[in-house]
Amino acid sequence: MPRGQRKEAPKNLSVIERRLQNPLSRRSREIPLGEHMKGWTTRFFTQDVSRPDRHYEAVHELGYTPCTAEDFGVDPKTLGLNLTPEGYVCRGSQSQDILMRIPTKDYRAIQKRKSEENLKGVGKGKLQSEVAQAAAKVHGDEAGDTVYKHYEQRDVVERVGAGGMGE
Repeated sequence: MPRGQRKEAPKNLSVIERRLQNPLSRRSREIPLGEHMKGWTTRFFTQDVSRPDRHYEAVHELGYTPCTAEDFGVDPKTLGLNLTPEGYVCRGSQSQDILMRIPTKDYRAIQKRKSEENLKGVGKGKLQSEVAQAAAKVHGDEAGDTVYKHYEQRDVVERVGAGGMGE
C-alpha cells in the first residue's frame, strides 16, 4: 500500500444497520443487571468539580438509587467497573461516575411528562405567530402576512431509541 493512504476499515453491516435505525442516538452499552433487577433503567451520574453535589442530586432530587454488586448478573469488575468504599458500582479514575437505577415505569412516566412540558409552548398558534413576526422583521410586513396566512405546521412524532439502558 502506498505511503499516506489509509486502509479502508471493513464494513460491519450490523453496526451500520443499527445506526440507520436510530441515526440520532448512539445507544450506550447495556448494563447486565441480574434477573431479580428486571424493570430498572440505569445510567451513570458524574460528580466532579463543576457538579460536586451531583450524586446527592441524583438520589434526593431525581429519585435514583445507587447500584451495588448484588444488582448484577455478573461480577461488575468483568465489565471494567469498580466498587466505591460504600459498595456502589462506579467507573472513572477517581470513581467519580456512580451507576444508578430507577424503576423503568417511573423513568418513562418522567420522560413523558418532560416531553409534554417541552411541547406546551410549541403550539401551532404561537409558532405561526413567531415565524410570521420574524419574516416581517427581516422581509417586511407583506412577507409576514403571507407567511402567517400560508403557514403550515406538521407534528412529526417518532420513537427515539428502544427504551432505556439496562432494560
